[in-house]
Amino acid sequence: MFVHMEDTDQFIHILESLAQKCVRDMINTSNRKVHFIKELLTLADCMSQISSYFPPFCRKVEDTFFKVMSMELNHDKAFIDEVVCFYDRCMHRGTGMSDGQPLCDTMIKLFRLIEDKSVFETTFRNFLAVRLLNESDRKMEEEKKFVEVLRNNNGQEYVYKMERMIADASCATEFQDSFMSAINRHAVQQLPIELHVHIVTQAAWPTYASVPLNLPQSMEMCRNAVTQFYLKRHEERVLKFQLALGSVLFHLFHNKTVYSVSASTVFAPLILSLNSNSCLGVQQLQDTTGLSANDVTEQMTALCRLKLACKTEPGRCQAHPLCYHFNTKFHSTSTEIKVISSTASSIDVESITKHSKSKNQSHHSIDALRGNIMHIMKQKRRIMHTDLCKSVAESMEHFSVPTRAEMKSQIESLIDKGYMYRDEKDSSRYIYTP
Repeated sequence: MFVHMEDTDQFIHILESLAQKCVRDMINTSNRKVHFIKELLTLADCMSQISSYFPPFCRKVEDTFFKVMSMELNHDKAFIDEVVCFYDRCMHRGTGMSDGQPLCDTMIKLFRLIEDKSVFETTFRNFLAVRLLNESDRKMEEEKKFVEVLRNNNGQEYVYKMERMIADASCATEFQDSFMSAINRHAVQQLPIELHVHIVTQAAWPTYASVPLNLPQSMEMCRNAVTQFYLKRHEERVLKFQLALGSVLFHLFHNKTVYSVSASTVFAPLILSLNSNSCLGVQQLQDTTGLSANDVTEQMTALCRLKLACKTEPGRCQAHPLCYHFNTKFHSTSTEIKVISSTASSIDVESITKHSKSKNQSHHSIDALRGNIMHIMKQKRRIMHTDLCKSVAESMEHFSVPTRAEMKSQIESLIDKGYMYRDEKDSSRYIYTP
């Protein structure tokens, strides 16, 4: 390729327009969820290759291309979610590679296209939390590699919470071993079921809505034992159980077959309620589990989809128009059954950021609220309390609107952490801390 020096700017402008059109076409295509990230990476590689034809201005040309692509993608609300989901899928495959290239290298290309890095950080940590509770040591090393790359590009403060989360996950085995040793020495009461515990730092991990749940007696005994063991060693700390992050594993003995049924901890009371011949109504299940009627219906619907539970036929139970019972005809070719629910009271990592649409309007993420406040403060720099509340409500139109108490709580939390402060002359005005 030969380009006269005086024509370079015009030629670059043509390529910028081409890149802009390509990104727009990819954003608007109907099957973008299947190929979007791969096509975007291919385009980025093409732009980098074209840049190499301009040795004196190679870096400038490449930066210009990435800036054009970033500006277009900044208007696409789902882009950050798709980047994080792409990384999550690669990590679950366990290869540490993406189309033959190291995953870290691929992610850096995508990261360059993200304008609001703070939203990426919040979304990434929510996916990271789920992975860390289930990953092997080998995958943990892959997580560390990518976080290290992010630190080199954005500084220590940007990855502090990520590194703290990884450190917590790394210490999980040590705590579990000491806890089991105490049980073997009879320093802690014997447990009726097998238990694995992860101790995490509240300030670093994502904040989840509290799940009102009446735990079965066996699980309550485990919670008491962990509390007693932990607080003996750390009297000054507060221990809070995040049930939405936990998981349970049941063994179902049915028709001479043993099935392993795994689910979020919030399913435990409902699954155990099926361990009888009774036909239970929604109100009965509410009283037993402590869940709302919506959550009971959502979770039982998930169990019905897997054929583990059935709704009663009309007229079978006159006292309760809608009842549930165990499916005595249950059969599966797989002995491993995984229960997944769309209810927002269980962990739903796809509805964390302000860009995502919540499937359950009765819940919203505390992280989304905090992220929206910070995003608005960065844009406005100075803003009155009423204007901030109005802006947050508008930006969270796809979530349930936060209450005054929730707004106040998160604003005070951000002030305490030094992200913003009140104007000395007018306490109803907030000022962003750069």
